Amino acid sequence: MSAATGLPVSMVSALLEDRTVASWPEVYALAHALGGEPEDLRHLWECTAQDEVALDPNGESERLAAALRGARLAAGSPALATVCPPGIEVSAVQAALRGRAVPPWSVLRVFLAALGADPVSFEALWLAARVADLAEREGELRS
Repeated sequence: MSAATGLPVSMVSALLEDRTVASWPEVYALAHALGGEPEDLRHLWECTAQDEVALDPNGESERLAAALRGARLAAGSPALATVCPPGIEVSAVQAALRGRAVPPWSVLRVFLAALGADPVSFEALWLAARVADLAEREGELRS
């Protein structure tokens, strides 16, 4: 792993043994070396590192989607059918994971809880995505 990431063996060992919190460049290198998408882990890392979340009004649904994918990855990538809230189509959750839709908070909260994630840490991301989505829809109606 050290050779694949360029990180010292002692750092990789400390990270894997949970003796230190990785910096964003370290998380990025590890995710990339393991074939993952670093941005899918960004929100989880920010929560752990207690960094402020920099909001991008042009990409809020994508940012939420990446955070949701990270939560699913942290839960072991369970099948969506097993973690979808009752009465919600798997396709609706897939759309949220792809950044094509922003589900109601009630749906997202249940989905995150099923993944074992703390919904509170996702609420600001959801709200920003919801506001951006509504603003985009309002703009389309006025056009």
